[in-house]
Amino acid sequence: MMRLLSVVLLALCLQRVAPADVHIDRSNRVPNRTGSQCVYASLETLGRHHGVRSLYSITSRYKSTSGPQQVARILSQLGVRHMSMPMGSQSRSLPAAEEACRDGYGCLVGMRGRHAVVLVGLDMTSARIMRNSTRPLGDIQSIPRAAFDKVFDGWIVIIYPTTRGRITLVPGDGK
Repeated sequence: MMRLLSVVLLALCLQRVAPADVHIDRSNRVPNRTGSQCVYASLETLGRHHGVRSLYSITSRYKSTSGPQQVARILSQLGVRHMSMPMGSQSRSLPAAEEACRDGYGCLVGMRGRHAVVLVGLDMTSARIMRNSTRPLGDIQSIPRAAFDKVFDGWIVIIYPTTRGRITLVPGDGK
């Protein structure tokens, strides 16, 4: 009986310590091949993870930089169900990003208005990001939450597994 109680307590402790990060298979991780398509590499990675076929070759169609308005327009044209929040909306987008990771979606996050990566985990102590321009491709980097909060610019894009419809929480996002 004591052994069972110990196992249950250990399992409960591990649930609180070990975050439930989004696992994206290595075969779905897409590199930033041109050095300037981190946004599209992140979107294609999320699209492949969720089986959104219209995003499977987005990096071969778009090879340059991008921002929130252009991404919202492209995702709408492709019929991709998504939610986005613009730069500067950290107070609203951080809880949404944390929820997206907890719910198994993950999300694109903007960094200092110049870079984008896939966020796979976020809690009070750290953020876990999937880099798209380092080798080996798609390694997960854990950074202290305070450091993440300093570079996070508020832009997030959450891709949902179905390609029907669209969810928008922020009006005027370029649609």
